[in-house]
Amino acid sequence: MPFAFGLTVVTVVANCSQKKPTTVGSLAVANAFGLFDMTGNVWEWRQDERRDDYNDLSVDGSWTKQGDRQFRRLRDGSWGLTELKLCRSALRYQNAPDARGLIYGFRVVTSSMAR
Repeated sequence: MPFAFGLTVVTVVANCSQKKPTTVGSLAVANAFGLFDMTGNVWEWRQDERRDDYNDLSVDGSWTKQGDRQFRRLRDGSWGLTELKLCRSALRYQNAPDARGLIYGFRVVTSSMAR
């Protein structure tokens, strides 16, 4: 399936083409992990340096080689995209780590589960 919610994406589950970011949870539909607004809204910064593939990923999820330090990865699309079909969790973008704007953000996720 290309989208977490099925074969197509609709504005009920994705904030794309609304011309502004929205408050997290305003779409009122969570994904299977209980996370809201994972499709569209803002491009979410990732810690990862830019890489073209996953060949240097180890079994524990760490990288075995350094990536391109000039760029950091962004995912999930943004409200600024003009095509709804581009608002996917798998969509990747990149920019310099100091880039700023209303289309960029990040998500802080915590767990209440004891480790």
